[in-house]
Amino acid sequence: MTNINSMSDFEKKIRGIQRKKRRNLIIKIVSACLTFSLIIAYFLLPFSQVSNSKISGNIHYSNDEILSIAGISKKESLYLISKDKIVDNLKKSPLIEDDSVNVKITPLGLSINIEEVVPVLQYQDSRYLSNGKLLDEDLLKSKDPLIGDYLYLHTQNLITTFTKPYEQKFLESRVEHLSKLILSLEDEDKENLIGVSYDSDSYYFNFYYNSGLDDNTILKVVFDSAKKVDDLKVIITKEKIDNYISLLSDEKTKDNFVSFSETLNGKEVNVKSIKVVMQKINDKIYYHVKYNNPSLEGSVDGEENS
Repeated sequence: MTNINSMSDFEKKIRGIQRKKRRNLIIKIVSACLTFSLIIAYFLLPFSQVSNSKISGNIHYSNDEILSIAGISKKESLYLISKDKIVDNLKKSPLIEDDSVNVKITPLGLSINIEEVVPVLQYQDSRYLSNGKLLDEDLLKSKDPLIGDYLYLHTQNLITTFTKPYEQKFLESRVEHLSKLILSLEDEDKENLIGVSYDSDSYYFNFYYNSGLDDNTILKVVFDSAKKVDDLKVIITKEKIDNYISLLSDEKTKDNFVSFSETLNGKEVNVKSIKVVMQKINDKIYYHVKYNNPSLEGSVDGEENS
């Protein structure tokens, strides 16, 4: 009896171990199925696709156009695309700065950061890009719509420069600085802007605006080109330009501004000039508008922009 009972206990233990193994096996199979299902679900869900991407630095190109230049589509899985291929394709574009291309691929999405090269300025028959270089006119003939058509569209309304932009040794850096300033402006801020010039002796930018005054006066706004773009753009917003124009016509201040002639694009125009002087103190920008009448001293009431 003792042996029979001992065998019975042993069998129970064996069966218990077998049941435990079967249970563990079932748990492993279920876990594997769940894991596999989650992986499949991840690949099917939008956030695992290129459509879940963050693109920055593009000015005129849309996000879809940047993806097209990169050689990928929205429906592609993040795990089926090549970072090296994307970087290589973006760098091949003549309208994207090579050094600016930065691509990251994570389980949460695709990140592309680029600096788009756009046509901004025109001097006579020469057109300049935002990186300070001359536009290669052959690019306008490109059969690639994201190059040829794009350039044709964005060279129709370039900002005119009334003087040769800069000496050759300063050309790229100065044009790039001016281009970034112009590109930082809202469309309404450029509404009455008819052109720019540069004084290589004083390092001043000159912005010319239609004033809308009865005598067809052109407003010339002069300021220091050495200032940062973010500092300069606050003094040539539409609101500020409208305020400057009001000073030219106000009975109390109009005599403070002397009228003189300038030749712009081969045509003599009537110009009144103001000079904006800026000072940055404790992260606040203080500026005032100086008279251009040498017989008078002082300036228009100071203004402040935080």
